[in-house]
Amino acid sequence: MKSSPFPRWQGTAVVVATGPSLAASQLAPVEAAHARGECRVITVNDAAAFAPWADAHYVGDYLWLKHRLHGYRPNARGTWWTGSDAGAVRWQLQYVRASGRPGLGSDRVHLNGNSGAQAINLAAIFGARRVLLLGFDMKPGADGRLHVFGSHPAPLVQECLFEEWLHKFAPIARDAEAMGLEIINCTPGSALTLFPASSIEREL
Repeated sequence: MKSSPFPRWQGTAVVVATGPSLAASQLAPVEAAHARGECRVITVNDAAAFAPWADAHYVGDYLWLKHRLHGYRPNARGTWWTGSDAGAVRWQLQYVRASGRPGLGSDRVHLNGNSGAQAINLAAIFGARRVLLLGFDMKPGADGRLHVFGSHPAPLVQECLFEEWLHKFAPIARDAEAMGLEIINCTPGSALTLFPASSIEREL
């Protein structure tokens, strides 16, 4: 199956994941900047519920598509993308090829164990030169929540392999530097410290 045609972005992209720190106060400046044409936005999985106005919504997990897509798709204005060829065919989504290699791919997303990392790769493929991260806590919240919404319902996978995912971000940081891609983590209190930390208000 061939990849779908990629949009051509420039400048800044914001990738919104579902870490427990994600808040409406963080998304307000993103939505305003997006409305002014100052950034592009990709959501990851259930983050589509918090930013339905995003340009793209990325899902790497076929099981998530099977059980959750129907609840978010009607209200999401952006294009849905997936690295699952079976999911792309079944639900008529845009498809990007996936690879098991570490780091970042130039024409396909490298899996790296989680959809958030894949969405960063997708932003790079689209042409973004600067990627801001929200909801990339990479650790449980103070109240034990794994996601801003709590836990995935069964039969979706419940476990979050934070230590493994953090390890897999090292090749991403290396490849981003080689590609001239700036990644800034705007997630408050994130355990992901490989990228410069800032606030979304400052960066936008």
